Amino acid sequence: MLAVGLAGCAPGSEVAAPEAVVTAAPAPVRTVPEPVAGALRAGVPAPDEPRPGDIEHEVLLYGDSVALLVADDLAAGLDAPLVVDAVDCRRLDRGFTGPCGGVPAGVAVSSGVDGLTPAAAMLDDPTTAAAVVVIANNAAVEAGDLADAMAALGPLPRVWWVTARVDGRGWQDPNNQLLIDLAGHDPRAGVIDWFAASDGQGWLADNVHPGDEGQAALADLIAAHLRCDCAP
Repeated sequence: MLAVGLAGCAPGSEVAAPEAVVTAAPAPVRTVPEPVAGALRAGVPAPDEPRPGDIEHEVLLYGDSVALLVADDLAAGLDAPLVVDAVDCRRLDRGFTGPCGGVPAGVAVSSGVDGLTPAAAMLDDPTTAAAVVVIANNAAVEAGDLADAMAALGPLPRVWWVTARVDGRGWQDPNNQLLIDLAGHDPRAGVIDWFAASDGQGWLADNVHPGDEGQAALADLIAAHLRCDCAP
């Protein structure tokens, strides 16, 4: 006869049921809507339960196609209420009429300076919000245009300017220096130095636009500055 022994099952003993394993559902990943006709203007509310330590004030992401590309990663990595106003080919000094990038033929786009006031109007409370401006990529920037942009964002206590990495464009270095100079004399202005952070990384897909890895890196860089309100 074959004897089968069951450990722990002697007469009169009790076997405890295994504890139920509770797996928390993953938090939903915030995403921005798809751009339409080369542009995205949308508000992404904060999640119902933000992560501890994340910022609570609104963030305005404003700019050109690089801002468009980084919007999804920034929304996923930052719990703050996010307002996005970004358009392909946008430049600070003047408007244009498509086609350009995803902007169709015949569609007029205002200058980057003129677009800032309606963008800031999308915020619930501009007096506590921070702006991230990505607009030094498509053309030369002038100091007067930067001053006008800061005036258009007058209610916002902090405006972060992202330096350009546009390989082979003559305006890259002068634009970046103007942003650094602005931060040096305007206490509301700060610089997020994408040019320095991306040096030697090979993150650009076409000498202007970051690929997937670069988009994630730029979003992380922006979020780090927003969280500490400093250059980490």
